[in-house]
Amino acid sequence: MSSAKNYSASWFGAFTWPNLIAPGETAFNDLRALHRLLSQLLLAIASMHALAAFKHHFWNKDDVLVRMLPTFRSENKSW
Repeated sequence: MSSAKNYSASWFGAFTWPNLIAPGETAFNDLRALHRLLSQLLLAIASMHALAAFKHHFWNKDDVLVRMLPTFRSENKSW
């Protein structure tokens, strides 16, 4: 998306990535729409994962959520 908008992208200032595609407004808009879609998909998957953990904890009353939290793990249990 940066290449399509003709911006240089660097990796923590260590080096600059080469342009991967030629600059163009159409490519930029398409890549921006794809970026937005993928970010919303990632947010939906993360939300579903958290809701499933709470469902296991409050509905099923099992120890799935507790096993995922490092502060509540017991070293004596063999999971």
